[in-house]
Amino acid sequence: MQNQPAVLAGAFRMWLRGVGKGLMCVADLLRFLGRIHWHSKPASLSCFLAGAYQAAYKGSSRFTRGLICSTATALLFCTAPQSYAYRAPRSAPTFFADAVPPRQGTCRFTVGIVGPKGCYRARRCPAWIQTLPQAELYGLYTAAKIAAYEGMSDVTIGVNSDTARMQALSERAATACPVQNKLLRRLFWLRVWSAQRLVLFRVPSALNPADPMSRANSFPSFPQAMREADFRCLCWENSDQPYQVLTHIDPPPWSLRACT
Repeated sequence: MQNQPAVLAGAFRMWLRGVGKGLMCVADLLRFLGRIHWHSKPASLSCFLAGAYQAAYKGSSRFTRGLICSTATALLFCTAPQSYAYRAPRSAPTFFADAVPPRQGTCRFTVGIVGPKGCYRARRCPAWIQTLPQAELYGLYTAAKIAAYEGMSDVTIGVNSDTARMQALSERAATACPVQNKLLRRLFWLRVWSAQRLVLFRVPSALNPADPMSRANSFPSFPQAMREADFRCLCWENSDQPYQVLTHIDPPPWSLRACT
């Protein structure tokens, strides 16, 4: 879909009026958000608009600083041309991610990451991660981030959470889930910066090599958790269907790599 300059100019004028007045009636705000959402297609910028939609549904008409920044970012990407360059599928390194609830006496979730080149990670989630679905999505984002910093433009990630996998696939979450939308925004910026293409699949929890790493504190030593992860990786490779529900996520239509 080609962005229509006249309609986008109208949306920009609405944004300027909202910034100047400091408020925008709910009907105008919903119409403004609808224009941005429509003209961002086929890409999705829902994670940037979730907070504005939630404020509109609550009846708020204030054009706050957070709303200004999020809508300005989405409007900027709407005006930039989208380019989907075809890239032939190729073999990609496989990562695994998993998360577990806090142990007794602790308040933070833990994620485990297993990947190539001897990647065995057990990380505590930030304090603002409060639920297991949030931790699962954080683990997926962390695996993609590690792969990006290793220079991997194509990466395959296996998780056992269908919720996290579908949220990353659709690049959207419910407006009442601010933490998930925050993680999706981080994943968006990561992929725009690295031009990364993700391939997600479901791995059963019993075969997930990242599960022992997320529970590394339950093992007598960290090397023993690594050996258990290697054993599960071998079991996964010898299973009947290693890559369940394999789904490709193409690189984003915008790239900042050429600007760096």
